[in-house]
Amino acid sequence: MHPEWFLCFFEGSTGRISDGRVIVYCSAEYAGLLPLILPFLQPYPKFIHGANFASGGAGVLTETNQGLVVDLQTQLKYFEEVQKLLITELGEAQAKALISEAVY
Repeated sequence: MHPEWFLCFFEGSTGRISDGRVIVYCSAEYAGLLPLILPFLQPYPKFIHGANFASGGAGVLTETNQGLVVDLQTQLKYFEEVQKLLITELGEAQAKALISEAVY
């Protein structure tokens, strides 16, 4: 085991399944993509820097931990909502350009 797995990355509770650094944070930091991307379900988020749809314990199949996690189909619906919101905020051309630069 790696000792850094047990370190708290944030100053306080994040409301996430883990307060530690996960691979997404390491990848974002390496790529210079900070600030950290807020969860989609965060109250009043701005999606200019992206959206995090992840749900701990979710699987590809809707039946995986059904009722306990946000399944992949729902995550894809959330992504479509973000696309629509960005088009409304930025206009279609700028929103498409922003989305085309996203890391998936």
